[in-house]
Amino acid sequence: MEILDQHCAQQNRSPKEIQRSAVALLFMSEDGAYLEKMRNADIEQPHIIGTPAEVKEVISQYQQAGVDEFVVPDFTLGGMPQKLATMDQFIQQVAGR
Repeated sequence: MEILDQHCAQQNRSPKEIQRSAVALLFMSEDGAYLEKMRNADIEQPHIIGTPAEVKEVISQYQQAGVDEFVVPDFTLGGMPQKLATMDQFIQQVAGR
């Protein structure tokens, strides 16, 4: 974020005018074996792997770094029933205030 802020200063633009977003694949579960498998997988894209509490901590680090919006692609969340359950869990336990 510092580099972006420096560019803003060079352009006489307020950094607060810029919406900052991030994206990462999400692998969230209470299943320790699944999480271990995902942690050992070779995932090239940015990703977050963990329990809801662990994911919440990572998301808070993004917020502290200045990210305003976090995008979670849903193709890693499983089939429709699992996808909906994970999204609900994310909303309630991670994104909720």
